[in-house]
Amino acid sequence: MKQLSHLKLNRLWVQWLAVMLFITFGLLLQENMGLNNEIDVLPLARQLAQPDWIPGDWYLNQPAGYRFLFSEVVGRMAAAWGFLATSIIGRLVCYALVSLGLVGIGRRLNLSLPFLLLAIALFLYNSSDQGVAAEEWIVGSLEAKAVAYGFVLLAIASLLSGCYWQVALLLGLATSFHVLVGGWAMVTTVLWGLGWRSRLRLHPALVSSIGGASDFKRMGDRWLNLLLWGGLYVAGAALAIPAILKQVFSSPSLGDISPSFVYVFLRLSHHLNPYAWPLWCWTRLAAFVAVFAVLVVLLRRHRSLFPAKQYAVCWDWVALVLCSLVPYGLGLVLALLDAEGRWLQYYPFRLGDVMLPLGACFLLACLLEQALCHHPRLWERVSTGLLVIFAVGQTVIFSSQLGAIAHFPSEPQVVNPAWSELCAWVRQNTPQNAQFIIMPLDRDSFTWLAERPIVAGYKFMPQTPNEIVEWYHRLDDLTAGTFTRLSQNIEWLRGTPNVGREIRQQLRQRFASLDTEEAIALMEKYDAPYFLTRSWHRLDLAIAHEVFPYILYRAP
Repeated sequence: MKQLSHLKLNRLWVQWLAVMLFITFGLLLQENMGLNNEIDVLPLARQLAQPDWIPGDWYLNQPAGYRFLFSEVVGRMAAAWGFLATSIIGRLVCYALVSLGLVGIGRRLNLSLPFLLLAIALFLYNSSDQGVAAEEWIVGSLEAKAVAYGFVLLAIASLLSGCYWQVALLLGLATSFHVLVGGWAMVTTVLWGLGWRSRLRLHPALVSSIGGASDFKRMGDRWLNLLLWGGLYVAGAALAIPAILKQVFSSPSLGDISPSFVYVFLRLSHHLNPYAWPLWCWTRLAAFVAVFAVLVVLLRRHRSLFPAKQYAVCWDWVALVLCSLVPYGLGLVLALLDAEGRWLQYYPFRLGDVMLPLGACFLLACLLEQALCHHPRLWERVSTGLLVIFAVGQTVIFSSQLGAIAHFPSEPQVVNPAWSELCAWVRQNTPQNAQFIIMPLDRDSFTWLAERPIVAGYKFMPQTPNEIVEWYHRLDDLTAGTFTRLSQNIEWLRGTPNVGREIRQQLRQRFASLDTEEAIALMEKYDAPYFLTRSWHRLDLAIAHEVFPYILYRAP
């Protein structure tokens, strides 16, 4: 009976369903349209599908760029079903892809279901972010990179299985959804193939223990097959190619500020500027590097615990993680020289930031299971205990999130009753195309709740060079030259830990100190009849509506 139960747990569909439910119960109802990028990308996608929704909003009517495929699909859903249903359904699709990829990797590493879930739990819940330092994540909210990571994990599972043709197509699809996620995964795969696999081919003893290692010898003309492999990748990435070509060959009128400088140092330093990361990020990075190194040493020392094929796949996995860290290391070095952010703007830390903890968690689970496999009773008790803990724990998490969804939008969306009332009043009592000036870092939900255009928001940054410069000037206007002042202090921007928090604080303070003349000048420049701020920000203007702690002024 126990053997039968074990066999059932080893079935692919059982493992996929279990992992899918595990992820779903933990993350599906967590901050839908809340403090994540859904509040940015879902309205952008809806505007693409429904141009008459908020036709006057500058940001929402920007070209979709590399997110075209995602926006085309998700935008139609948002227009038809609303943001909450789109968030939930879209997340389920992402979780299904990611679960299939994780199960594929786990099966190649010969992990049973309980220890596969252990590896996933350690990865998802080792901190608030799944990445080590650059705040990257694989699974969570609905956005283009969440879909792309699903295809990347499927590609890694195929890579470990030796199915190289599938790898090319899957990485191409990942690139179509998110060019940087798919692109860095492609770079990692090429490094793995040219470095690790080429080295293995020099050692016949190792080659014979790894399925698929001599595939290129059997496929005939190596260069022809590489060309065909590249062709499959390009075919899968076809929808991303126009955005790539536009980025490479466009000649933007940059004006007085570099868009890459704005992108890296003024807006996304927490992702892209390692010397602005706080101390805990560096500590966490060092800790994961040390843990991964220790696990690799243990894998080598305890080779006798592993079957030959599993041991070889574990080393393939180690090599893949190390290859993903090559751009990461180059990024750390080039950050010393890249004062304009021309290299850093391409997210060299993206894939390695999540592959390092993912690699460590899976390797730890492999070592634990192989150590316990020699003690069947202990292995069975631990496996059963893990399944019970995960089932109970995720059910409790899911139950606690259900209550918040019943009152959507509410606290998880940073929406209180006063804000909800204000947005409802705006939606019902102002013209559809009336421009609003709002605090650029306050209540990012205004656009989709009030359904009115805003001049600019700190959260809502375009992706093309000219529009990034325009965004910079709009934010600079809204904060009376704060961006201009900050961008002159280059060393402070590049080298101050957690500088992003200080930037946001200064922007808030300067907007809240605008006087009546400055507010009127802004309203005239952007043809904005309304100025929304906090109740203690008193201006000599007519009050259109007030509900504490918010006040809406009308232009004279």
